[in-house]
Amino acid sequence: MRKLDLIFNLIRVPLDLTLLIAASFSAYFLRTSPYLRDIRPVLFNLPLGYFFTLSVIISVVLIFIFALSGLYLIHRGTPVLQEIAKIGIAVSAGMAIVIVYMFFNLEWFDSRFILLAFWVFSIAFVILGRLGLRGLRSWLLHKSGLGTENILILGEADSAGSIKQQVVKNKKLGFKLVGILTQYNINDISKLHDKHVLHRVLIADAYEDRRELMKIVNFCEENDIYFSYIPDTFGAILADMSFDIVEGMPVVSVKPSPLDGWGKVAKRCMDIAGSLFGLIILSPVFLIVALMIKTDTEGPILVKLKRRSRGREFELYKFRSMVKNAHELKKELLKFNEREGGPLFKMAQDPRITKVGKILRARRLDELPQLINVLKGEISLVGPRPHEPEEIERYQDYHKKVLAIKSGITGLAQISGASDLSFDEEVKLDRYYIENWSIKKDIAILLRTLKMFLFDKGGV
Repeated sequence: MRKLDLIFNLIRVPLDLTLLIAASFSAYFLRTSPYLRDIRPVLFNLPLGYFFTLSVIISVVLIFIFALSGLYLIHRGTPVLQEIAKIGIAVSAGMAIVIVYMFFNLEWFDSRFILLAFWVFSIAFVILGRLGLRGLRSWLLHKSGLGTENILILGEADSAGSIKQQVVKNKKLGFKLVGILTQYNINDISKLHDKHVLHRVLIADAYEDRRELMKIVNFCEENDIYFSYIPDTFGAILADMSFDIVEGMPVVSVKPSPLDGWGKVAKRCMDIAGSLFGLIILSPVFLIVALMIKTDTEGPILVKLKRRSRGREFELYKFRSMVKNAHELKKELLKFNEREGGPLFKMAQDPRITKVGKILRARRLDELPQLINVLKGEISLVGPRPHEPEEIERYQDYHKKVLAIKSGITGLAQISGASDLSFDEEVKLDRYYIENWSIKKDIAILLRTLKMFLFDKGGV
């Protein structure tokens, strides 16, 4: 663990406590201000000393709830929207507990306005405090280099190069690449450690001799260096094994997905509520987009694309972003496919895309009609990307795990930059999602998708 991460995590506790108390006093002084007194006279008697004691007790309770919500866990690179959502939920849960306690003890706070204002101010103050800490941490990393983690990548040129792009691209993680070794041994790593003081060794492929790998693992343990590796598909499966004793016999099994039983019911309820809400809220956008498409080129507003999910073929709705005969033209363009090593087709400058289509794709607006598919139960809000039947026919056996659940409008691979990933890497992310599904993860993915929808102009 980097000292900078530990220090900032320790700072969060007293900072949150201070901000919560500040929020309570802001609510108190707002209610007792002359402006509000003229509108609604203050009829309660709430001494400042007594109010201070109450605010400290309630703030401490909220700190415990923050801890239970995971707001003090050290997760480098936690998405901003996910942290904001956690804060809102934690404060709301804390206020609900306080209100229930008062109800059952037949005690009521003297001012409902102060309670409501405290709830709003607490969320706002803590969010602003966390954003301030993020900004300070980012400044320290980029301007002074404080807390930067030296990382060494080991592996073949292609695999290591892909990891290098991610390390360089995600500067907020605070990694400093000190080298890439395609051919390596423990002596080379030791020399680099003496020169740069390594904090992390990352192996891009684990196909090397196991004895040599164990030497590297032991070296990392002895020198307090993080050892990480990117698993291949089989390695990803092994990482999700469970150990059981069946009639006295040890058995290692692949864990079933949490997306069974009540998990499936909860996900479907979330899909229905989310798709209905989206269709209602976005109805003006649907109308504007429909007019844009109709005035741009000849053809239908919506297109129905053949897709397959859970062994069944269905028609996926999208706003038309290509010319009418796009599917027929695809056969002529296959030789220009930029996504090698997989069954999918990608072409950056696809001539089939219309002018309005480029705008729709840049903002991902062409995906919105898929909410209809979600409501019909053909796909989910979150899940693996839906693929064409002819693409699925070219899947390798280990790719077919992603067909085990409903496809989704968005997913873990999409928010991780699916267009820049190889198909195998996309499958790994989808497998991880399937094997570790939770409502919490779905909400986090949807929040990340919303952020990309609003601020990222690049298509998925």
